[in-house]
Amino acid sequence: TVLAQGGPAGGVPGVDRPFRPGEVPPVFGPGSSFPSGVGGTGNGNPNPNPNVSDPTVFGPGPTTDPGVAAAQAEAQAAAYAASEGLGSTPDGVLGLIYSYVLTGVGWVVGIAGSAFDYSIENFIIGFGQLYRTGTGQTIDMLWGTVRDIFNLTFIFGLVYIGFKMILDSSDSSARKMLVSLIGAALLVNFSLFITKFVIDFSNIAATQIYNAFDTTGPQLSITNGFMTLMGINSILGYKYTAGGSFAFVLGVLIIFCILAYVFLAGAVLIIIRFVVLNIYMVFSPFMFLGWVFPALASYSRDYWSGFMRQAFFAPAFIFMLYLSYVVARTFPTQRNLGLMFNPNATTVTDIASMIPYFAMVMVFLCASMIVAKKMGAHGSTMAINVGNKIRGSVQSSIGRNTVGRGAEWLGKKNDALEGSRTGRNFKRALSVASLGALDERGRRNIIKSGKEAKFGGSYSRSDDKKFATELATTQAAGAFGKSIKKGLSDTSIASQIEFEQAISHASSPQLIEQLGKHESSSPEYKRIVQAMSHSQVTGLLNSKDDELSPGKRAALAKVRGVAIKEKIEDGGPLEKGMAKASADDLVALGYDELSTNAQFIPGTKMDDLKGKLTSTEFKELAKERKTQLETSFASYASRSSVFNQAGSPDRKKDSEIARLPDTILTDVGAVPFMNVRVLDIILRENLLTSSQRATLKGHINTLAAGNNSPAAASMQDWIRNTPAGKGF
Repeated sequence: TVLAQGGPAGGVPGVDRPFRPGEVPPVFGPGSSFPSGVGGTGNGNPNPNPNVSDPTVFGPGPTTDPGVAAAQAEAQAAAYAASEGLGSTPDGVLGLIYSYVLTGVGWVVGIAGSAFDYSIENFIIGFGQLYRTGTGQTIDMLWGTVRDIFNLTFIFGLVYIGFKMILDSSDSSARKMLVSLIGAALLVNFSLFITKFVIDFSNIAATQIYNAFDTTGPQLSITNGFMTLMGINSILGYKYTAGGSFAFVLGVLIIFCILAYVFLAGAVLIIIRFVVLNIYMVFSPFMFLGWVFPALASYSRDYWSGFMRQAFFAPAFIFMLYLSYVVARTFPTQRNLGLMFNPNATTVTDIASMIPYFAMVMVFLCASMIVAKKMGAHGSTMAINVGNKIRGSVQSSIGRNTVGRGAEWLGKKNDALEGSRTGRNFKRALSVASLGALDERGRRNIIKSGKEAKFGGSYSRSDDKKFATELATTQAAGAFGKSIKKGLSDTSIASQIEFEQAISHASSPQLIEQLGKHESSSPEYKRIVQAMSHSQVTGLLNSKDDELSPGKRAALAKVRGVAIKEKIEDGGPLEKGMAKASADDLVALGYDELSTNAQFIPGTKMDDLKGKLTSTEFKELAKERKTQLETSFASYASRSSVFNQAGSPDRKKDSEIARLPDTILTDVGAVPFMNVRVLDIILRENLLTSSQRATLKGHINTLAAGNNSPAAASMQDWIRNTPAGKGF
């Protein structure tokens, strides 16, 4: 029997005070011993004093000789009691019961705790190692046999589907069965890997929760951690005396029974889990049985449900134990069961403060078994749902990329055959050979069904391609927005090039979105507008009101005009830049700006502007240009500016001079600024009427006769002596 022992002086070690040198926490299990170097003497006695027995060891000591053990125990108990000033042996019926509680139930708790620790270490944490060195080869061999049997069933399934397709080629269910069978045939060969993966995942999850327990240092395991936190050693630290309370003995019995139940039941369930999971691995091909034979789908569901329940039981159970462990750890000042059950407790307040704490711990420990099963069931249900989604995704993927992709290919080939007479004749022959079943309508229906079939998944090949297009558009939009944002803030050349390229390739909706992020008066707005092409601006200005309001279109046109004006003036005065600007740039300046500086618009640009302005705008602009040029020509001081490039003493091109207003070209004052090339252009392009040419010819002869103009003499010679000049 275990002797009733008094508590050590100075409080309970590990509860009321820190462990003293040589003291270690209690250890579950009969015959528990301590390794060398961990307190004690290293020979199984944790106390450095060989004459004093440690009061926190359940069951008999590690001595193998019963006689020696009894003598040592009696001597040690007497010495210990004498040193602590306590009584010697229990007395009365309750004392005897108390002794048997500590020995009998203590042994059960110790065995349950050892079994629980052993089951976790070997059947959860060491599951993989045990599989590799023990049962793994046998499981693999048995699984191979079951897999081969299932592979035979696929042959019968293929034959059955083949007959269905021969008898009814348009039967969509046969095609779905074919996809399911192909998927099952592939996955059956990976079924063992799938079960191993799930088992490894659940074991890793359980191990991670297990590692959250404070099992380092002297506690060494979950069971030792619970014993230390719950203050089991404090029970053993009180000597039972005559007249003691029955509640003290009953409380100890309840605690021991609960611990024994939780740990023993947990150990048994974990061992059962190990055995059952091995069986599930052997019969893992059953998880795809319902794919081949829909009538047997319930067996596949039962397999998944049972397998997932067993796999997720371990992490669920250990998690609930961890919650109990946390509850026990949150009351560090109350880990003294002696206060609760000892009849010599000082005050009722001590007992009242202990009851809620220990009630919570006991309830959590009992609930761990029930809640763990519930959590395991929910986990398996969730895993089954995930598995069904994975199955549907795999099945749908196979269908889309075989039947769906094949239908898409056939559709392209069917359309390509229309491009040649041979192809059309082949299609007619195919229709006749199939008795009309594969005519154009039938072929297109089959192709459409293949591309739109979802094969048990959530989307078809057509949906897949549509999504890919939408995704590419979204990604492009994201890259576009990123380039715009970077270009507006980063002035580096690379960023500006990327910015301008992004704008030039942007669509109208993208440009409207970007412009809408900034005020029309902001530099960001202006920067975006500057990078836009004329066609993009034109497209926005022609937008509907619901796309871009009239006010926003007017603001865009105004900002565009300012931006173009700055661009034209970048190389010098506006009139000089207008001579080099494109017709699109001139249009972007706006009619008011063009009208004000009309005389600086080259004649060749006026031809281009004719198709870009309204008829009224062009007519009024041409009239204004003529008026401004005539005004400048009328002034002798500014006459040369009409024939010279704007802002430069260089003469205009001959083609530009030839396109000056007729009122200027037929004036005698224009002759010195003209040459043979100008006359030739006027003649070939019919820029002056015959009467106007005659007037000009008269001015040339007059100036040439007076020897007042070398240019006139040269032109006169061209008119008289060349075939082209004679026609002038």
